[in-house]
Amino acid sequence: MIGAREPLRVAVLGLESSGKTVFLTSLANHILHHNPRLLRVKNARLVSRQSLLAGTRSPSPFPAFPYRQARKALAERRWPDATREPSLLRLPFDVHRMGLDERRFDLEILDIPGETVADFTMAGKSYAGWCAFMADRFEQGLGLEGGYTHYLKTISHDGVSAKDQVLAAYRDFLGAEYANYVFAVVPSIVHAGRTSGRAETPEEFRKHLDTVALGVSRELEFAPLPVGALKDREHPLHALVRDFERGYDAYKRAKVDPLTNWFSTAWKLYYLVNVLDILKMGPKRKNAEQRFGAAALEMFSRKSSYLGPLAVLGRVFGFFLETNIDRPRLVATQIDRVHSERNRSNMEDLVRKLFAQPLESLDFPGGKALVMSCAAVRTTSEGEGGALAYSAEAGVAPEASEKGYIPSNVPSDWPDSLAWQEAIDSKAFSFPDSGNIPFVDSSEDVPPPHLRMERIVEDLIYG
Repeated sequence: MIGAREPLRVAVLGLESSGKTVFLTSLANHILHHNPRLLRVKNARLVSRQSLLAGTRSPSPFPAFPYRQARKALAERRWPDATREPSLLRLPFDVHRMGLDERRFDLEILDIPGETVADFTMAGKSYAGWCAFMADRFEQGLGLEGGYTHYLKTISHDGVSAKDQVLAAYRDFLGAEYANYVFAVVPSIVHAGRTSGRAETPEEFRKHLDTVALGVSRELEFAPLPVGALKDREHPLHALVRDFERGYDAYKRAKVDPLTNWFSTAWKLYYLVNVLDILKMGPKRKNAEQRFGAAALEMFSRKSSYLGPLAVLGRVFGFFLETNIDRPRLVATQIDRVHSERNRSNMEDLVRKLFAQPLESLDFPGGKALVMSCAAVRTTSEGEGGALAYSAEAGVAPEASEKGYIPSNVPSDWPDSLAWQEAIDSKAFSFPDSGNIPFVDSSEDVPPPHLRMERIVEDLIYG
């Protein structure tokens, strides 16, 4: 008996380097060409109902997810390009289990740059409302202490009245936020178009800011203005209000509204966390992940009663989605970079503790968050004595490596700031680089080697 199609819209979020594009590419490859020996799914077999990936049948504001390009990159022993613009993965497939009815899914996943979620601060707000929100909340929540106040003081000085002056000051503010690992900046389009697949230095990012428009075009750039400038016709910056309002409205129509409309229909939420890179980068990077992730998770919650020190974080986006998400899934990624199940379990514990306080107050119909871990594409193989073998050059399989790499152990709890800095200085947190060369078969019929992706698939189908 063939069951009815089950729509399954999935939100996948995570900051830069969390591995969203590789996660989706591996997932699609395993569904399109399911091999039960490579991906065991509770005695089930997945059968794709299309040979090529495409967008939705109905008109969509998003292009199709670039699966072919991403899979080709893996086959060429390189990582796919970082996500710059939203794209839609649509993958209808059937589930066959002996003795059970067939299930049919219409899977849709929207791949977005993680920082794009910050644009949700604009949802449901006019330009004036957004400026007031920024003044009231941004300084308290995601931003560098004093950063937004300094920006407002800069543009309120005598002699500052030109659009270029205000935009230059806002670029300085965004650059300072990035230097402090604050990636949730608006408009998030400033993250698009960067040439590297890694996080730039603050100097590189600030230089990049001069090359992109703060809006949909140079003619429609915008930045927040002091609340007083919006109503006081005598204010030196009042003449810019109409111009910035036009740019804000154009950006909101083109970038924000399609995202919020899609996410409001999501059924599952996976939030990916690169624990090992956080350990290597330190407390500032951890705090940025915690702030951003807590705010994103609360956006999908039905309500929050949390009154602790992080209470403001979920209000940073100032927007709550009416979704059908049962509960969030928190996923520690790239677990192939450590050795032993204990270390991988510790990675899950760190993710759990990262969001423990805010998640206590969030109301999801399915209960508390589910913590998981995986390596969507495995780049290492287990060696002797706690070592990992991995490829340092394209075309060389991990098993062929002559040298074993013994990674650090993952702590069971986040270190305090002092101990953490000492660990960084002594290189105590040492793991194979997150840019390890992937070793994936050139034939698309052979999906990538992985760790625990079957848990993700089982959760999609049965969770």
